[in-house]
Amino acid sequence: MKIALNTIALDRARWDADKSKARDLEEILPAIAQAGYPTVEIWQYHITNRDPDALPEFKEAAGNLGLEFSVVGAYPLLHEEGDQRLEQMLLMKGLMGACATLGARVLKIFAGRIASGKIEPEERQRSISFLRELLDGAAQRGLTVTIETHGNTLADSPEAAEALRGELSAPNLKYCFQPFKLTEPDRVMDDYERLREHIAHVHLQGNDGSGFALLRDSVIDYAALLRRLKEDGFDGVLGVEFVKDCHPKDPDEYDDDKVISSAADDLAFIREVWGDA
Repeated sequence: MKIALNTIALDRARWDADKSKARDLEEILPAIAQAGYPTVEIWQYHITNRDPDALPEFKEAAGNLGLEFSVVGAYPLLHEEGDQRLEQMLLMKGLMGACATLGARVLKIFAGRIASGKIEPEERQRSISFLRELLDGAAQRGLTVTIETHGNTLADSPEAAEALRGELSAPNLKYCFQPFKLTEPDRVMDDYERLREHIAHVHLQGNDGSGFALLRDSVIDYAALLRRLKEDGFDGVLGVEFVKDCHPKDPDEYDDDKVISSAADDLAFIREVWGDA
């Protein structure tokens, strides 16, 4: 089992429509190391906003800090046609290449940007075709693709996630399990149980009902989920995605030190529950 901190937690650009404002990865890696994490999950824009030739430098910088890259996260538009589809596929191929260069073995993706109940049949057909091509390319590179269980995607419910995986039927397709409702704890274990056979990646983000919080203070009983994952022999990636203080109401109040402290507490919590992580 690997524990990763997502670079998205340390970038205010996540909440900005203009993702070109994303921070340089070199600024973020020391903070992740300071928080004590052994591996890194990279937000797409920390790669795509930079020259691909910089990737070996990222790997070297991470290595110097004692860090490894475990996951690259991506957000493709699956339903596009023509030049737009080509653009999206080239983007994904570039990110698969980044996985190879950085040593990450998992490409985590959103299953598009349209809810499973709202997508038109033709859009779904194009989305499935796109995913099949992506999965074939990932398999050739030895990559696992994890689809994040997330609202407004083709995996926005357990039923939708199962239907999508069944339709694609690819051995390198797994789930990134993120609770569908961070303030509805009662359904988390049921959803996990339904999907657990194919979960290779888990997103953890604390929420106390009013916003991001420490995992130990979350409405969701993350201790129970972590214990169950361990009992089930989970050997994938536990990715801490968002943490307390990563998104203050006043953007000017953002403070790396507060985010690092929260991320470190979440890591300590995971290790306390897991026992030997």
